[in-house]
Formats: sequence, C-alpha cells, structure tokens
Amino acid sequence: METREALLDLMAKEPQLTSFGFGIYNGLPLDLKIRDNEYAKCREELRTDTERISVLMHWLREHIRPRKTINRQHSSYGLKHYVERYFQAKGAPIYVPNGSFIAAALLVGYSCRRYPGSPNPDFGMSERSWTLIHNVITRLEGERALQRHTA
Repeated sequence: METREALLDLMAKEPQLTSFGFGIYNGLPLDLKIRDNEYAKCREELRTDTERISVLMHWLREHIRPRKTINRQHSSYGLKHYVERYFQAKGAPIYVPNGSFIAAALLVGYSCRRYPGSPNPDFGMSERSWTLIHNVITRLEGERALQRHTA
C-alpha cells in the first residue's frame, strides 16, 4: 500500500493523531473554536506529510529493531530528536514533527503505548538500536566539530 493511502487509513483509525502527536498543544486558550481550528490545521499538516513519513518509515526499518515489550526509556518526542540529530550529523538536516514520527512508527508496525493526556507514546523499539544510533551521532558530530576546528 502506498504511504498516502496507508496514512489516511491510520488517521481514520487514530482520529486524535495530529502533526503535534496525539491531540493538540494543551497550552492553547480554552476557546473551543480556537482548539477546533488548531486540531484541523494539525490534522491537515499530518495528512500532507507523506514524503517525510515515507523517509522516516524507511529510516526506522533500516536502523531500529522492534521488540516485543514497550520501551519506556524514550517517548516519541525524544526519539524524533534522535532522528533529527542523526540527519543533521549526516549533513542532511530534517525537521521531524512528533506526529509524523508516530505515524511512521505505527505504519512500520511498532507496538505503541499511549498515556492519557500525553501527545507522546512509547514504542516497542530496541533500546540497543537507539544506543547504536546515539553512538553514530556522537561520532559524526565529533568528526564535524574536528573538521570545523582544523579548517
């Protein structure tokens, strides 16, 4: 199934999933019209983010092994920052919306645990895989810093 159709199916099954994560930013005014407009905007941002979600799906399949149990060490919000740092260290910066990371992980098939009131779920992703990614990022960032200082 193409990413676009798979994403639309996922969004139908997960009506709270937005570009922000599950739900919208809680710091918004309580005015219902403002919140409804923000929800619609964030849903549309996610719905149209198929290219980035496809890149994230490929990256997750290549780098992060699934595990049977939920890894509570990192939420989606922390993991999306690992991905951003990885691409930055590789010289190809990318911004990763939390909801796009969540959508990519769900579409790849990782198990997920949501928490009431939180936009950030945890996933059944290997901690060892993330440790290896962290090590790659650290090495690449170190190499780039050294190049800047010796140039």
